Amino acid sequence: MITTRKLTKAFSLTKIAHNGPATQNHITHNIDSASDKRPDLNAILNGMTAKQLSVVLDIASYCFKAGRADTGAEMVDSTGVWIGGDYQQIIDLEKLGIKPHVAH
Repeated sequence: MITTRKLTKAFSLTKIAHNGPATQNHITHNIDSASDKRPDLNAILNGMTAKQLSVVLDIASYCFKAGRADTGAEMVDSTGVWIGGDYQQIIDLEKLGIKPHVAH
């Protein structure tokens, strides 16, 4: 796990437009999930300076936004998803059989 101090500094150096708690929790949750699949990830990230880590966080944010734009879907809150394109509607996650993610 990356130290809180380094992570706080890294987020303060990012170019992420909406850099609030929900965005930060989402990114750190995905880093933690990736660490399960890549055991050396934490050591690599901990070896970075806050400035270097901020670039990784910017890339993670960019990839998320690009993927969201590509699919035409966007989370409305923690319970629904907006589907664009030909559908143009909000769909409840539970109707899709998806358990809503609760940030810690």
